[in-house]
Amino acid sequence: MVASAASFRTIASGWTALSTDAQVYGDAQPLIAAEQQFNSELSSTNWPANAQTDIHTLISQNSLIIDDLNQLQHISLATIAAWDVNIRSDTTVDTTDSDRVRTDLGLAAASS
Repeated sequence: MVASAASFRTIASGWTALSTDAQVYGDAQPLIAAEQQFNSELSSTNWPANAQTDIHTLISQNSLIIDDLNQLQHISLATIAAWDVNIRSDTTVDTTDSDRVRTDLGLAAASS
């Protein structure tokens, strides 16, 4: 999923006023698929009791990012700035949630 996110950021940095909503939504499809697969794996894994609440929080936050990405199918120049603010905020929260899970599992925070 990290590779999909990095690839999406690279592609999105090339969007211009001529980029269509169909194009940008198409660009988001690999990341949407990766996020959905990650949520599926999170949901189907038997996690230690101390991590379960944070896992559910992470799944919910990942779902918000999927929703953000799905909004790209109806994006316009008038709405792209607000969309960018939302996805940056949701991604920041997602990183924090991921770090909580990693701590629950005795791993180092990825954002360190």
